[in-house]
Amino acid sequence: MTALSTTTETEIRPFEIAIPDAELLEIPNASHTAPIEHPHLVNFTVRDFLARRIDRVGDAGADASGDARGQALGSRGGNDRSASTD
Repeated sequence: MTALSTTTETEIRPFEIAIPDAELLEIPNASHTAPIEHPHLVNFTVRDFLARRIDRVGDAGADASGDARGQALGSRGGNDRSASTD
């Protein structure tokens, strides 16, 4: 069995620079299966990333009932900003 490879910082930085508003989450000793290895950390980070963009856009991105904003923020689970690394 072969070891799982990881992407180096040198390989990933050009993508972070090229993609507007990109953020890099570095998880030490994690492989390309980080969402499986650390689901709470990855899910929290993605939800937080998206929620901050929805907050920035404001109600302009919601339909007349405001559902788009409410659903995205509601799935975050309130203002809990703690993340587990399991």
